[in-house]
Amino acid sequence: MKSILLISNMGPSEQHPNSGIFIANQYNELRKNKELSFDYFYLTQDKKHGLAKILRYPLFLWQFISKYIFNHKKIDLIHVHFYYPNIILAALYKLLRNRKLRIVVTFHGSDIYYYTPAKSSYRFFSLFVDQYIFVSSELKKRFYKAVDGRVISAGALDLFYKLTSEKDKKYDLLFVGHLDFNKGIDRLLKLADSLENSVRIAVVGQGDSTVLDQYINNGSIAYLGPQTPDRLKEIYSRSRFLLNLSRNESFGLVLTEAMAQGVPVIATQTDGAATQISDNENGFLLKNDCKWLQDDGVAIIKQVLNSNQLKYKILSQKAAESAQRHKLSNITNELITIYNDLL
Repeated sequence: MKSILLISNMGPSEQHPNSGIFIANQYNELRKNKELSFDYFYLTQDKKHGLAKILRYPLFLWQFISKYIFNHKKIDLIHVHFYYPNIILAALYKLLRNRKLRIVVTFHGSDIYYYTPAKSSYRFFSLFVDQYIFVSSELKKRFYKAVDGRVISAGALDLFYKLTSEKDKKYDLLFVGHLDFNKGIDRLLKLADSLENSVRIAVVGQGDSTVLDQYINNGSIAYLGPQTPDRLKEIYSRSRFLLNLSRNESFGLVLTEAMAQGVPVIATQTDGAATQISDNENGFLLKNDCKWLQDDGVAIIKQVLNSNQLKYKILSQKAAESAQRHKLSNITNELITIYNDLL
């Protein structure tokens, strides 16, 4: 049986259970295949201090060497998630342990955004890659060189595709994501100031929730905290629109999850939004500019919220249809085909 190892520096932990959860979900789905053997090696995002912080990546490297390079069991293919610096581990295994090793890399966004322009070491290790995968076509265009790569998303859990029975919509706008600058929590609060109090806004996610205190107290925002997938699915089904205000989003699985539940998305123009949303067909795209959002975006959101029942039904149906291709079980079937072709 061929052995496949997934590597990531974005793994879950008790402190950060949702860190890189999409890779863990992919790994668990891949393991259902009984013709290939899978293992997952990852670095958690737990905060380190002092010497532990300095040695974080050297220890990650040493753990990899001791667990896999010094192991008698041979790995046939390594699938690297988040290209740099994780590609170094795969390259070392190929050089020191198995010269016939095949290497697949999935680029998730930060491994391109944060390494532009590409330095010499970043470019050098790309020579080891047998198959490039990008989570969106727009992200692929940002890679430092043109490559014959595939576009495959991380995949949304199949449970989000099980439509719940129609329920009354409790929320007009739902924000799902970490409460930080990149996800646009500051943009949400400014929009909340400009929207009528009758607009019901809910926020799901972890982070510094004290920024929401004023809005929670005056009843303009309901903060629901982090949620399990099952509970999040229920919240999607009770929401009219998902509002995504990210500054950078290479794909955005929350968009997929909401659309799979028939919830249209209103999103700022990012690589992920451009990949998933056809403006005014299955959702709406907003300019990714803070001043524009305040000057013009508020009016557009108000107009969207006033969509008639027929318009909303069409948006909902098209959103659900377009999300089908990102279903996790479909994604892992694509990956298994790639693995078998390389092996």
